[in-house]
Amino acid sequence: MVKRVMILGAGGRVGMHIAAELCRARIDLVLVDIVEESLLRQKINRVLSDTRISQGMCDSRISVYGAVDALDRESIVAILAKEKPHLVINYAIPITWDATKRLPNYSRVSAAGLGAFTPIQVAAPLTVSRAIVDAGLDAGLMVGNLPDITAPVIAAAAATGSARASVWCGQCRPDPGGDSSPGRDGSKGRF
Repeated sequence: MVKRVMILGAGGRVGMHIAAELCRARIDLVLVDIVEESLLRQKINRVLSDTRISQGMCDSRISVYGAVDALDRESIVAILAKEKPHLVINYAIPITWDATKRLPNYSRVSAAGLGAFTPIQVAAPLTVSRAIVDAGLDAGLMVGNLPDITAPVIAAAAATGSARASVWCGQCRPDPGGDSSPGRDGSKGRF
């Protein structure tokens, strides 16, 4: 049973909603984001206040880590080793598609389509996956950002032993006895 979940990108729209739902389920949370810790705490407190008003008591244990870059493997390993989550949910990305619109070469990036954006989307979950291995944990990893693209890359890294092998995504579900092929129909979720 999952008792503690670490959310990377916890200060974002999706991360905040996941945190609220897990709080309602009384699951302990480890919230990590690149925004400064004081701002992250403000955001979390607002969501938790709304959760308490609508659902009653939220007695989850909550740890907050702000100003942490999801690409900083050493920082992620340290947090993982200290908190020992059962599941890591990654919604952190180094740059959003909206942010790319402000780049001076946006028209070239846009013309290239998703292909130019893929390395950006893969970097954070692959770093987190490797950090799970470095921390010596048997935690699952759920990838929320473009899992159809990121999960196969993590699977390839896992084949070398350098990344976490169990990735949950999209329609996949965990299957401890699964083989190394991703199950598009949900029958296999272990890479």
